[in-house]
Amino acid sequence: MIFPLGVGLALASTVAGAAISLRQSSDSERSVEGCPGYSASNVQTSGTGLTADLTLAGSACNVYGRDIQDLRLIVNYDNGTMSDENS
Repeated sequence: MIFPLGVGLALASTVAGAAISLRQSSDSERSVEGCPGYSASNVQTSGTGLTADLTLAGSACNVYGRDIQDLRLIVNYDNGTMSDENS
């Protein structure tokens, strides 16, 4: 099953996989509105998070640097509490 994802989610997911360079776009540069975003496949969920394979869903826009063709999204749910395993 393939799920369309927004550019924001895909951009956020690149942080763990590669360094990204954000820069201000000028009026003469293409905006993200025409960019294809990413499609998710192989989505696996569990009680502690999810994983998915992300693939660029069209031609690269390269608005914020070089678009990465294939990404791996890993989400770990956090309940916001800290535990001390040594006590």
